[in-house]
Amino acid sequence: GRALGIAVAGIANLLNPERVLVGGGLAKAGRFIFGALRAEVRSRAMRPAWERLSIRPAALGEDAGIYGAAKVALDEFAGRR
Repeated sequence: GRALGIAVAGIANLLNPERVLVGGGLAKAGRFIFGALRAEVRSRAMRPAWERLSIRPAALGEDAGIYGAAKVALDEFAGRR
């Protein structure tokens, strides 16, 4: 969570997003990751960046990669017909 928090803080400072979604196996780790992640972002990001930032698990969780790969395959197949 700490290492991911360092990365997210850098992104927050650079791009100032409203939301960061964490997917894959990390999303499954839940409270083990998100507490440390949020604490690190709060300690490293500029106040305006972390005050409006929402960090949440992605809705698809660890299946996001499977859906993405299926979409690419379908797009490739549809393009060849």
